[in-house]
Amino acid sequence: MEFTVHSVYDQPAVTAMARALRKTVRKKHNRRSQLCGWVLIVLSLMLSFRAGEAGFSVSRKTVVTWLAALVMAVVLLFEDAINGYFARKRALPGTEQTTTIFGAEGYRSTNMAGETTWSYSNIKAVAETGNYVVFVMGKNHAQVYDKRTVSGGTEAEFREFLVKTIGKPVKSV
Repeated sequence: MEFTVHSVYDQPAVTAMARALRKTVRKKHNRRSQLCGWVLIVLSLMLSFRAGEAGFSVSRKTVVTWLAALVMAVVLLFEDAINGYFARKRALPGTEQTTTIFGAEGYRSTNMAGETTWSYSNIKAVAETGNYVVFVMGKNHAQVYDKRTVSGGTEAEFREFLVKTIGKPVKSV
């Protein structure tokens, strides 16, 4: 059985890819970073509301503390989109659109930059989001495939094919 998937590496795709990396191979590190970030935000806000001799007053230091806490909260809440944005910026020209053919022995990706043949043994984890399947290759490398463009079978058949061929479960993230 052979499946063909056409993927566009746009912002939603790279955000899904960043989320899959964060929820699989970066899971432990991410948990620590999230905890540390939120503790720092809470501490900075608590310390800015301390009562002084004259009571609460807004100073330049307080405003800077609030802005720093706001920036940290935005980064923590939108880290997947931010990581995806920078991943897109670092991508090679011509790799924005990819057509991939999945076979029993491996899969072949073709884009404007060239053609690459991959072995399923390089895949460390497989993750699935609403519209995408993500192959995690390492802590900083992944490939994303749009499930809506699968031809050669249904999405369910494609998922079963991946589980059987790769030998790893598909993790929903």
